[in-house]
Amino acid sequence: MPSDEYAELGRRAAVISAWGNMAISLMKMIVGSLSGSIGLFTDGLHSLIDVISSVLVWVGIKISIRPPDKMHPYGHYKAENIVSLFVAIFIVGAGVETAWESIKKLISPEGVLVTPIVLVVPVVSAAVSFALAEYKGRIGKRINSPSLIAEGVHSRVDTLASVAVFLGLLFVSYGFLIADPMIGVLISFAIVWEGCRIGKDSICTLMDALLEPSIIDRIRRVAEGVPGVMKVADVRARSAGSHILVDMEIELSPTLDITRADVIRREVVEKIKREISSVDHVFVAIRPVRREEIIVAIPCKGAEGLKAEVCDHFGRAEFIAIVTLGAEGDIKEVVIERNPFFEEERGKGVSLAEALFKKGVTVVVSRNIGKAAFSMLQSYGISILRASGERTVEEVLKSFCEGKLEEQRKPFGVHEDRAH
Repeated sequence: MPSDEYAELGRRAAVISAWGNMAISLMKMIVGSLSGSIGLFTDGLHSLIDVISSVLVWVGIKISIRPPDKMHPYGHYKAENIVSLFVAIFIVGAGVETAWESIKKLISPEGVLVTPIVLVVPVVSAAVSFALAEYKGRIGKRINSPSLIAEGVHSRVDTLASVAVFLGLLFVSYGFLIADPMIGVLISFAIVWEGCRIGKDSICTLMDALLEPSIIDRIRRVAEGVPGVMKVADVRARSAGSHILVDMEIELSPTLDITRADVIRREVVEKIKREISSVDHVFVAIRPVRREEIIVAIPCKGAEGLKAEVCDHFGRAEFIAIVTLGAEGDIKEVVIERNPFFEEERGKGVSLAEALFKKGVTVVVSRNIGKAAFSMLQSYGISILRASGERTVEEVLKSFCEGKLEEQRKPFGVHEDRAH
């Protein structure tokens, strides 16, 4: 979301919240003073604190959209988390204050002049607080503003407090003088609990705590979906205001050139930002994948294992032999798979090249390979060797281990990309 739109939505929500809380605060304080209801008057003070809280939210949003500078290279996003912490402190303070007043009234119950107007005020206050809570919560989620979301929770707590005041006054009107303070104590505990929860989230963010595993897993899956990424070795992500900052390590083929590796790195950054809109910064470290094994792919005509006859073409081969060799050239595993793209009319070689890369293949041995498939294999850092007189997979492996096959730097044989 553009910073101007973000700021405008946040400003509008903060202004509406401030004016709404100011109106109900004055109403509750005036009626509370005239009726002698300490609960209603205290609730009015609570709403007055909300006005200050709304102003702080606006200040936090205003600061958070400032661009990075020399002193703040990662931006000013955490200003919102600082504001959320202050909002949490206000909530806890309001809860403690309400609890204290309620306890005093439990010890020394006081009479209250309960009139229809006195009963209507907390009902109106609850309705206004609920509307503000829904509005701020919706806007906060839309712009992913932690301070505005915290403010929405704060207003929900205000709704409960006003309902408690109403119930207390209602019971007082029937002669149960301690009903008001008893309900006040219960609501106070709820207020303090919500404040502590918001404060904990703010502190965790300010201390760069890792995000929940579901977000980390999603970032990992997006990165692993970029062609060329063999493995995501590590992902660290943290919140900063409404944004997410990501640091990660990816493993690429050690045979990739620097230019291709940088292209893959940029594709990872762009794809993560595109698919997870709240991500603002992605730092990607590259390291070569460590291999103790060599995986060789050989196009062949049948599925007879090592005795399978080598096919004359790469993409048009009906089967592919995938052989895992140890560091000493010993055969650890031989798998013959049917070429999944054998029936396709075009792009067989390119599709097969991508599929072999995803299987971890590091070497391809073929008699003929076209330009498109060759370029794709080369971009993935897969070594391409040319077979000549070898008839079977076993003979190709023997020549490979003896160093008789030369690595190729350009397409060779019949250019299969013309045929598909």
